Amino acid sequence: MNRALALAPLLLSLSACAAETYTIRELGHPQFEQVVGADTRFERVPEPQRGQLDAFPERADREGDHRFLHAIVPIGTEEDVYLEVRAARRPPTGLPLQSLTVAVYALDGRQAEAFGATGALPAAEEPITVVTTREKDDGILALLVRLPRAAIPEGTERLAFPILVQFEDGWIHLLFYRTGVPAAVREIDPSELGLPPGDGTPPPGDATPPPREATPPPGEAPPSAGDDSPR
Repeated sequence: MNRALALAPLLLSLSACAAETYTIRELGHPQFEQVVGADTRFERVPEPQRGQLDAFPERADREGDHRFLHAIVPIGTEEDVYLEVRAARRPPTGLPLQSLTVAVYALDGRQAEAFGATGALPAAEEPITVVTTREKDDGILALLVRLPRAAIPEGTERLAFPILVQFEDGWIHLLFYRTGVPAAVREIDPSELGLPPGDGTPPPGDATPPPREATPPPGEAPPSAGDDSPR
């Protein structure tokens, strides 16, 4: 019997069993290519996910603990909108975090519903801004994203903030956070947030609520991200 013909069914079987992989662009988020690499291929976790997405490259530790804690605080002033985001591995077993990145989009209500469920964005390559940090203070990654109100298009109903947390083994967690445009409360002194003036990578401070657990261990279905209230 022809050896090639004999091997054909085995090769077809192995091909069918191979997990499908995607670049970050194919996952719908090209705005993060400079963070994770344009050519890096990720396999999605098999559990259904809504409001968030977990994926991992071949080098990732599939048995590792990829849970982490996070806190997200939107704030409005007369001139600006701020989003403070913090992330930390869940002690004592969590794998170390490598980077935290936040992008910003202005959406209408219908677009915001789609984004909140699946992360779909009408123009993913055109964020208002993207901010990233790899600086950690006592294991905590922190960002203060400042968005001038003048940069928010007229008619915006919701702000979308895809938040990317990357672990040191390459595993990524995307949280599809959305909120209304925060109303102006009063002028905010950056020192109230524990942030040095003009610094987008603040150290931990007492003014921010403590981080909350964001991601269950691999193999468990993570909770859905709620509108304006991440789990």
